[in-house]
Amino acid sequence: MRTKFNNILMLIVAVLLGCKHPSDQAVTEAPPPGLYSYTGFDTQGKPVVVGTFSLAFGKDGAVSGEWVFEKSGSGEVGPQVGTGRLEGRLEKNEIKINLNPGWADNNVFLDGKFEGGTIKGKWTWVTFRGPTTEGTFEATPKQ
Repeated sequence: MRTKFNNILMLIVAVLLGCKHPSDQAVTEAPPPGLYSYTGFDTQGKPVVVGTFSLAFGKDGAVSGEWVFEKSGSGEVGPQVGTGRLEGRLEKNEIKINLNPGWADNNVFLDGKFEGGTIKGKWTWVTFRGPTTEGTFEATPKQ
């Protein structure tokens, strides 16, 4: 009886280990490489930064590119004004971008999700003290 129970238990464990949760599946649709129009919004939903960035994707999920942004509203936006290069990661349908790679302080991070041709998410300006200010952003492929 005990052996039969152990066999059933081992079968259940094997089946569970072989199953993948839907969130473990690969992304069937990823952001296309190329140029994106970017708008950063403050916490009230007002545009504060506009511009473009380019995205290129490596086989291992690495993201690289360049950005050109200008301030379009009032408020603190950190170092996301001017030009620069970006680095990040793409995992499933989530993208994480550092607009200031190589800097130990004063970074702006974009954390977004790819949804039907658009990347939407949150930007955060982080200093040694921690998050300084934040907002949301939207990026769409530029035609």
